[in-house]
Amino acid sequence: MQGMELCGDWLIASATGNQVLTYSMASGQEKGHFFGTHPAASRNGLLALDSESGQLSVYDMKNSQLRQQYSFSDPVSLKAFSLDGSRLFVMTASQTAYILDLNATN
Repeated sequence: MQGMELCGDWLIASATGNQVLTYSMASGQEKGHFFGTHPAASRNGLLALDSESGQLSVYDMKNSQLRQQYSFSDPVSLKAFSLDGSRLFVMTASQTAYILDLNATN
């Protein structure tokens, strides 16, 4: 394992080969297996991953389903969820900042 993050009931573990595994702390069971880097989790069960340079994917950890994908002209440098998980702050390598409304329809 390369790194771990605890968020609510979720344990998010980064592994080799750009793999991210999610576990339920309550049950101890693996709940999801994703591909990407630099995971960020919200308290309401969303997971944001850098999937490629300038690509960001947001998943629902409860069912491992892709919820939204975003493309940026530069690599993502930083990302953080709002406390309620409805927005995602993203900053790119060129220091351009975005606030993404995760409840908006595509």
